[in-house]
Amino acid sequence: MTNQLEGMQGDNWQLDFESSNDAAIILNFAGDWSTNNNLPSPKVIFEKLASTPNMTAIGYTIPNLTKWDSGFLTFISNLDKLAKAQSIAIQADGLSKNIRTLLDLSTAVPEKKSQTEKKPTSLLYLIGHHTIETVKATSSMIEFIGALTINFMNLLRGKSKFLWSDLFYFIQDCGINALPIVLIICFLIGLILAFIGAVQLQAFGAGIYVANLVAIGVTREMSPLMIAIILSGRTGASYAAQIGSMQANEEIDALRTTVISPIDFLVMPRMIALILMIPLLCIYGDFIGMAGGMMIGVSVLHLSVTEYIQQTMSAITMVDIMIGVVKSVFFGLLIAIAGCYQGLHCGRSADAVGSATTTAVVSAILFVIISDAMFEIIINILNI
Repeated sequence: MTNQLEGMQGDNWQLDFESSNDAAIILNFAGDWSTNNNLPSPKVIFEKLASTPNMTAIGYTIPNLTKWDSGFLTFISNLDKLAKAQSIAIQADGLSKNIRTLLDLSTAVPEKKSQTEKKPTSLLYLIGHHTIETVKATSSMIEFIGALTINFMNLLRGKSKFLWSDLFYFIQDCGINALPIVLIICFLIGLILAFIGAVQLQAFGAGIYVANLVAIGVTREMSPLMIAIILSGRTGASYAAQIGSMQANEEIDALRTTVISPIDFLVMPRMIALILMIPLLCIYGDFIGMAGGMMIGVSVLHLSVTEYIQQTMSAITMVDIMIGVVKSVFFGLLIAIAGCYQGLHCGRSADAVGSATTTAVVSAILFVIISDAMFEIIINILNI
């Protein structure tokens, strides 16, 4: 062999070029080829080699290589890519077995496409894409609701397969354990309604009617709505996270393998517990909200406790209370459906579980608000 190209060197590394009889250029590596040694650019090296006439291959030798790390592997890998792009053969026999093994591993798995890769953003594409996704989601939701209906009919016939101990656990979780947060929120809601009403009604000398405002507002609207929103973030998210984690860990696949319906075993006890507990929480929230209003009536409007209670009892009827209870039952069903559906259709990663939980909360609140608006329209039409 005879030297044809002038070698290169750094502070701790050296690179020499030799030509062989088969028109190959041999790269002799020496010294320390570690990342922190300001290694040369593979592109610069390849441009220098490309100036050699009739070069058909590139080879490597490492007789005096004292130290190397990922920087050396990256250098070789990038140089190989440049050579292959020009149809130049690679002769890696001069490298050690360990280096060749690592280089083979680096090319065994294809490089992932960049997440920042541009996707089609035309209006027609976006409309078509979102339409297809909406149709798929709607079809999947209808299928889920149909399966829920079948399992509910099995429950009525005494053929349900869930564990009753699970039902009692979920009753405690979404009922008793939710009392403190319901207490705080409903009390403050009643207090806020009373304070706003007091400011306005006092101007007309009608402060006593704050009790009417709070009683009707809390029982018909604010108590069921606020409790539904609380349980959407508390219980709906919990359902999505629990079932989503089981989906990620393939526990739901194991249930299907043993011919146990995940909807029957996992969804039904959660849904029944929420439907049973949310009307009781609604009634509890009614009394707490009216207690918050009474605090403002007594402290700001200087009404007696007896006056406030009598005015409250004259303002509301059982119809007002039942409207709130019926609303709450329907809200509980929507929250259970949203949480369990997102959990069952969750991906198999921690990120997917988090996304399913977020989607469950957002969709549950959206469903609750839309259904509440529909309830108000129906109630107004029926003049209830």
